[in-house]
Amino acid sequence: MSILSYHNSYLESDDIQLLSNKEWLNDRIIGFMFEYFEHELFNDLSQEIGFVSPEVSQFVKLVKTNEEVAIFLEPLELRKKKLIFFVVNNNESPLASGGTHWSLLVIWNGTFYHYDSAHTLNLRNAEILAHKVFSSIECSACFQFVNVDCQQQSNSYDCGIYVIAYCENLCQSYRRNKSLALITSVDAISQRKKILIIVNSLKINCK
Repeated sequence: MSILSYHNSYLESDDIQLLSNKEWLNDRIIGFMFEYFEHELFNDLSQEIGFVSPEVSQFVKLVKTNEEVAIFLEPLELRKKKLIFFVVNNNESPLASGGTHWSLLVIWNGTFYHYDSAHTLNLRNAEILAHKVFSSIECSACFQFVNVDCQQQSNSYDCGIYVIAYCENLCQSYRRNKSLALITSVDAISQRKKILIIVNSLKINCK
């Protein structure tokens, strides 16, 4: 049973419990935070920033043709956006859910930037997704991809937290001076607590 329904996201108690423990975050939590960024925290930038959910990002990565990619991306009108966020998962099977790692893929000024808190663990999957997106939305004249040197996680379960923190950080940087810079470091424990506060606040307001 859903205990929080927010725009296109819904969370159950098992999802929220992941935030209280030292556990890997699922796509529901990350997708929820992308919705929160879009509709609340960075709503003033809604015409400029696009947030693509983990589910759509994964579908785009796995489909075979440009026509299939277009089915998922065209309704999002990403060509109108200046800054776009995708979520990368290292599951490569179209027949099963799963994966062990999340990272963040960003399009800005026609270039793909990959932020991975485990060095290059998701590099292959990020490049596959980037090529699929590039062929669909024609974000620049030639394909450009940068694997960004960014803060690294110190365990095996905080990758989703880093994706959320990187995304928020980059949006703040863009809002501040239209740049793309990680302006603060990631404190995973504080980040988990902050997300829990947001969830609990919305649970109250949505009743």
